[in-house]
Amino acid sequence: MANQDAVAYISQLLSQKVSKEEITHNLLAEGWNEGDINNAFAEIEKIAIPVPPQPPVTSEKPPVVIMMLPASSNHVFWKVTAAVLGAVLVLLILFIAWGFYLNATDPQTYGVKKSNLVVG
Repeated sequence: MANQDAVAYISQLLSQKVSKEEITHNLLAEGWNEGDINNAFAEIEKIAIPVPPQPPVTSEKPPVVIMMLPASSNHVFWKVTAAVLGAVLVLLILFIAWGFYLNATDPQTYGVKKSNLVVG
């Protein structure tokens, strides 16, 4: 049976992160018997909570996860795209029609001479 004073003293120092070698050296310097010191360390190791083993490190890469957008967001994209293209097409048609209108109402102003027109 280990000396309970030694067990308490060693436990306190181990909790303060003092190395086992340093604790042993200090206790021997204070006159403790090496057998008592070893028994105290053995007692502490019996009551110490075992640390669960870490999972093995593998060299495999983690799987790549590809996020897919929901179908509804893709549907909205095409609706917006169609609306924008439709608006551009309507504006283009109006622009061309306006040009024909201006040329028909006043051809001389827009580069067409009346002498070249065939009225018939």
